[in-house]
Amino acid sequence: MIKYESIFKINFSSVFFMSIYLPCYKKEQPLALFDHNRMEMFFPHNSLTQLANAGFKQALTKNILIKLKQGYKKSLKELRPILKLQYHRVLSNKELILALDQFQKSIQQAFIFYKQTEYFNFIKIEKELTQLIPNQTQLQ
Repeated sequence: MIKYESIFKINFSSVFFMSIYLPCYKKEQPLALFDHNRMEMFFPHNSLTQLANAGFKQALTKNILIKLKQGYKKSLKELRPILKLQYHRVLSNKELILALDQFQKSIQQAFIFYKQTEYFNFIKIEKELTQLIPNQTQLQ
């Protein structure tokens, strides 16, 4: 039996938001439950372990923060054209579909960089630091 752990609880979530968010984590095989605009997402324990190991390895990569920041900024620049659309006028169905498609692709591209900063990527790092620094106030 696969054991899952709750990783997020989001109020005022929507199916549209999750249609953008969930594909970014398809490799991790998440479960998402909805109840009255509230969403809770669960990851299998083995996925969390893999993410923690990958986060630990990534933390040892030279200049990783600079690389992530540059990639994230570049992906956000791709959002500019969609933000410049004139929403004060009514868009045709075709314009709306194209805008939403471009928005979804751009957000997912930006999320590739953002998701590397999620807390579960730092679980192994935190455990290692806790063992090295017994006084947790120093760790904080």
